[in-house]
Amino acid sequence: MSTELIRIPLPSRFAYDKVNVYLALGDTPTLIDCGEYFPKSIETLQAALADYGLKIQDLAQIILTHAHVDHMGAAGWLASQSGAVVRMSEGVWPWVADFEACLSQRITVLQEAYRQAGMPETMQQMFVEGLKAFRSVWSQIPPEQVALFDLAGGQTLQFAQSTWEVLYTPGHSVVQNSFYDAQGQRLISADAVLPQTPVAVVEQRLDKPTLRSYSLPQMLDTFEQLARLPVKQILPGHGTIDTPLAELLKQQGMRIEHRTEETLAWVRRGHHRVFDIAQQLYAKAALPHFFLGFTMTLGYLDLLEVRGLVVCEQDAQGWRYVSKS
Repeated sequence: MSTELIRIPLPSRFAYDKVNVYLALGDTPTLIDCGEYFPKSIETLQAALADYGLKIQDLAQIILTHAHVDHMGAAGWLASQSGAVVRMSEGVWPWVADFEACLSQRITVLQEAYRQAGMPETMQQMFVEGLKAFRSVWSQIPPEQVALFDLAGGQTLQFAQSTWEVLYTPGHSVVQNSFYDAQGQRLISADAVLPQTPVAVVEQRLDKPTLRSYSLPQMLDTFEQLARLPVKQILPGHGTIDTPLAELLKQQGMRIEHRTEETLAWVRRGHHRVFDIAQQLYAKAALPHFFLGFTMTLGYLDLLEVRGLVVCEQDAQGWRYVSKS
């Protein structure tokens, strides 16, 4: 039986590139992630399955890496059509139990972060409306078909004739897992490792969901964890990767450190608001790329704060970052 994982790039309404799902053949046909729920994505998936003599109804399990709709939006429809078990972490489960509550909570946390960061109100509203549109590509997963694994990792999953260790790899998402095949030295990285540096998405904390997580420091910890693994093949959530893992993570880590130093320099020059600093760092970026830069700018400031190089003060306008040196 084949141990191959077949990459199926699916169209997305929200990601900046096609989203990868991976098909494992054999006695237990498996999808790792499943894309969004809208006609073009479903039709693309059906055509790809047909190339291997499969239909949606043949799927036996669907495994989800993290709670972003471009990776899990179609899971409910696929599960209802196939009867497949949907495996996910306990961190993803709340989105199944109450999608509306989780989405509303994320919007609330983001709105507060945008306001505190000095983002103009018209821009805030633009991105909040984009988040609300996630509902259009979501399908409710039948709870009775869900099987949970630990978000913290350590458990194993079986697919593609291989045993995969569950790894906790936060940074891009606070509830993100990757899967590692030690024997084959393969890593399904999801969005923990991408061809270009992943965005440290602003999300709610697991322990205090009304507060935002410090995503970029978590991402660097994940880079350090993954760089120690012997990996011959990286299977990312978007695009393809040929660069050796340790080399790629070193390059991306250095890029983050460079941008963090630039951020500190702008603070020392008298730019104290997140939005203002983002305008300096990403002056030539148009929407939506500026928004990604804005999100990373907040991450650079988080790194500086964690390292004791800046302090975040609160005033009537919101967060104000001041150099400690």
